[in-house]
Amino acid sequence: METVRNELVSVKVHRVISKDTKVDHFLSSEEFESMLKFEDDFDQDCIGEDFLDKWQRLPKNLCKAYLGETHYISMMVVNDSVREPMMDVAIQIDMQISNERIISIGQIDSPFLDGKKSLCDILKYEVKDPGNHMVICSISYKDSVGEITAFRRYFKFQVSKPLDVKTKFYNAENDEVFLEAQVENLTHLPICLEKVSLEPSQYFDVTEMNKTLVDDKEQWVFGEINRFNPGESRQYLFGLTPKPKVQSDIKLLASVTNIGKLDIVWITSIGVNGRLQTSVLERMSPGYNGIRLTVEGIPSQVCLEKKFNIVFRLTNYCEYTVEPAVHFDNKSENQPILWLGVSGKTTKKINPFEFQDFQLTAYPVKTGLHPIAKIIVNDVISRTTYEFSELPCVNVRQSEQE
Repeated sequence: METVRNELVSVKVHRVISKDTKVDHFLSSEEFESMLKFEDDFDQDCIGEDFLDKWQRLPKNLCKAYLGETHYISMMVVNDSVREPMMDVAIQIDMQISNERIISIGQIDSPFLDGKKSLCDILKYEVKDPGNHMVICSISYKDSVGEITAFRRYFKFQVSKPLDVKTKFYNAENDEVFLEAQVENLTHLPICLEKVSLEPSQYFDVTEMNKTLVDDKEQWVFGEINRFNPGESRQYLFGLTPKPKVQSDIKLLASVTNIGKLDIVWITSIGVNGRLQTSVLERMSPGYNGIRLTVEGIPSQVCLEKKFNIVFRLTNYCEYTVEPAVHFDNKSENQPILWLGVSGKTTKKINPFEFQDFQLTAYPVKTGLHPIAKIIVNDVISRTTYEFSELPCVNVRQSEQE
C-alpha cells in the first residue's frame, strides 16, 4: 500500500506479517529471507514501536491480494508537526468492496497526540470478495485552538483469484460417484495446500484417495514436501458412496445431483493463511431409465472348468410394472466363459422403482482375465429389449493349487 500526507498528518497503510511465521516445512529459510528483502520505495518506518517485536512489513512485490486470504494491515497516523499537538483524534477504517458494500474493519481513538508522535494498530481482514477494494481512512482531530479538521484518505488494491478448480464426475455401475478435482496455483508464490477435502452432502459418505503410507507415515501422494509452485496443477480424487437410506430409495438415488463442497486450506511462502470453499458441486443425474442390470455378487477369481454363481439385480426405473425375461447364449466365437441353465426364463414382475435379485451359473473354459458374456433382458409386457454387454471380468486360474 502506501503513505499519504496531509499538512500536519501522515497516514501510512502497509501489509504486515508475523515474525513468528513458520513455512520451513515446504520452504528453505534462505529462500524465505530472500523474499522479504526490501527493494522498494515504501517508508521503512510504518509500524508502531509497540508492534515492532511481533510484526514486519511486506515488500511491495509481495503485497498482491488473493481471495480467501487473511491479511494483517498496519495502520499508522503520524503528527508531522514539531510543536502542534492534536486532540480528540478519531480514526475510522472502512473497507469498500467493488464500489458497493462498505464494512468497518477498525477504529483508533486518542485524546492527545503530541508532535512527531504516532498512533498505530494492526488490523485483521479476511478477503471474501474478488475485484476492487479500497481502504477508507476517515480522520478527525482538534488543533491547539480547538478547530476541528476532518479528512479522508483512500488506498486501493485489487483482489485476484488464487486457485483455479475444475471438477469431473464419474458415475460407477455400483452407484458410487468419483470426483476428480484439478487445482491450479494462480498466485505468484509457492504455497502449501494443507487441506483439500470434500464435505459431502447428506446423501453420500466420502473416501479421500490423496494420501499414502510411506514408512508407516501418512503423506500426500504428491511427495514428502508439499510445495505447490506457481502455475502447477494437481489432481485430487474422492470416492462417494450413497448412504444406506439413499441406496434403498431407488427413485431418490436416480435423482440425487448434490455432491457437496470442496474445502481448500493453504499457507503461502510468506506465511499468509488462506481458505476457500467452492459452491455446491452437482453431478449430472445418472439418467437411469427402463430396466437396469447390475452385478451384486461375483468372485474375483475362479478355477478352470469349475462352475460358479453370479448374483444379478434388475432394477425397474420405468413408471410401470415390468416382467423381465433373461436371455443368454454361448454362441460367441471362442467364448471364454459359458452360461449354464435355461435361457429366456421370466422373473417375477417388478413394480416401478423396485428391484429383484436373481442368480446365474457360469462355466469357465479358458484361463486368464475374461469378461462375463452379454445378457439380454426383454420386458414381456412392453416388449422392450435391453442389452447389457459391459459386465465385470473374472480371473480364471488353472487350478486351486496354482
